[in-house]
Amino acid sequence: MAGAIDQAIATVRASSGTALDLSGLRFRKLRESVRDLTTLTHLDLSSNQLATLPDWIGELTALTELDLRGNALTELPQTIGNLTALTRLDLRDNRLTGLPDPIGNLTALAELDLYGNTLTELPEAIGNLTALTRLNLWNSRLTGLPDSMANLTRLRFLELSHNRLTALPSWVGELTALTELRLIHNRLTSLPDAIGNLRSLTVLDAARNKLTALPDSIGELTALTKLDLWSCDLQELPDSIGKLTALTELDVANNHLTGLPDTIGNLTSLRKLSAYRNKLRRLPDSIGSLTALTRLDLSLNELTELPESIAGHTGLDVGGNAIAGY
Repeated sequence: MAGAIDQAIATVRASSGTALDLSGLRFRKLRESVRDLTTLTHLDLSSNQLATLPDWIGELTALTELDLRGNALTELPQTIGNLTALTRLDLRDNRLTGLPDPIGNLTALAELDLYGNTLTELPEAIGNLTALTRLNLWNSRLTGLPDSMANLTRLRFLELSHNRLTALPSWVGELTALTELRLIHNRLTSLPDAIGNLRSLTVLDAARNKLTALPDSIGELTALTKLDLWSCDLQELPDSIGKLTALTELDVANNHLTGLPDTIGNLTSLRKLSAYRNKLRRLPDSIGSLTALTRLDLSLNELTELPESIAGHTGLDVGGNAIAGY
C-alpha cells in the first residue's frame, strides 16, 4: 500500500496535477508529501483509517472538492476554514462530534455531507454557508438546529432523517428553494404552519414521527409529487390536502385514521395511495375520481363496504377488512 500511495503522490507532483485519489488504501496518517501539492483541486481520501487531519491541510487552498467519507475522524482542524474554494465537502461515515466555527468560512460550498456522524448540534457558523444547495445530516444525533440555518436560502435538498429532533423551527419556511425535505424517524409532534411557504417542494418525507395532525398550510405545497407520512400517529387529514393536485404518491399507512377527507378525490394525478393499517371505517365516494391509481392499499382497516367506483380496481388490496366478497 505504501508504494501505491507514494507513486500516486509522485505522479501528481511531476505533472502539477489537479486530482489525487488515495481512496481505500487504509492508511492512518496523511503523508507530509501531500502538503506540497498546492495545485490540487480534487483530493479523495475516502475509505481509509484517518482519525485526524494535519493542520497543514488548510494550505491546499486550491481545493474545490475534498472527500473524507468512511474514515474515523473525530474532529476537523481549525485550518479547514482556509479552504475557501471548496464547493463539495464529503464527511460521511466518520465519528465527528462537532464542527469547528471556521467551517463558516467555506462560503463557496455547495454540497456538505455529514451523514452518519455523532453530532448533537451544529455551530451557528453553518449559517454562513449561503451557497449550499445540498445538506445531508442523516443519522447525526441532532436534537436541534441553529437559527442561522434560516440563511441557507439556496438549499434545494435538506436531509434531516434519523435524528432526535422534537420540533421543526418555523424558519424552515424561509428555505423557499427547497425541492426535497426529508424528516424520517425523528420525534416531531407537529409541523410548523410556515412549511406552507415551501412552494417549490416536490418531496416531503416525514415518516416515523409522532405527528397527530398536519397544518392546513400543507395544502399550499402545490408542487408536491410525493408525500410520505407512514407511521406518524395521525388522527385525521386536513381538507386542504385536496389542493395537492400534483401528488403521484401518498403514503398515510400505519396511522390512526378513521376516514379520508372528501377532497381526496381532487388528487387526480395520484398513482399510488397507501393507507393500510389504519382504522378506516368508510371511504368517501370521491375516491372513485382517482382514475390514475395503479396501487390502492387499504388492507388491515375496519372497512365493511367499498364505493362501487373502486370495487373492481385491479390494484386494490383490502385484505384484513370485513368486506363481503373479499
